Amino acid sequence: MHVGTGRPIKLQNVKPIFLGWYRLYSFERSVAMGKKDNEVIVGKITKSFCKKYRIKYKDFKIIQPLDLVYHTQKHLKEFRNIENYTNILKNVPKVINSPYFVYYDAIKNSIYFYKKMFQYVCVVVNILDSYAYVSTIYPVSKKNIDKLINYQNEKLIFL
Repeated sequence: MHVGTGRPIKLQNVKPIFLGWYRLYSFERSVAMGKKDNEVIVGKITKSFCKKYRIKYKDFKIIQPLDLVYHTQKHLKEFRNIENYTNILKNVPKVINSPYFVYYDAIKNSIYFYKKMFQYVCVVVNILDSYAYVSTIYPVSKKNIDKLINYQNEKLIFL
């Protein structure tokens, strides 16, 4: 069951090799259900971070929800292999705390953290009123990151 909605989680186009991961995830999630909080703190948005990237928020916790696997399954086929996917899920704090590049989208109110782990990856953090959460993870190419860096540099010239 999906937490909070009472509806079952639908796994679409999942091959049997991925079911082992899903069972492990379900077990970890059911163990965590006994806890008061069903999330893991993977980083923090500090005042210095906000000043550096010109963000108007400060001192927010970045939370990785336990159902992140459910939200990232649509990007599963984009990863080179299942090992890369699972290793990146385990290393989300490394991506957030030491990124290669950070981009803030004021319209979507999201921060995009880019880093090369086993392949280049983007961790998207959405910001709410009192906290921020990891909404998705997906692989990206170095070429796309460089385009975004150039776009951001051009944008800063005109400010």
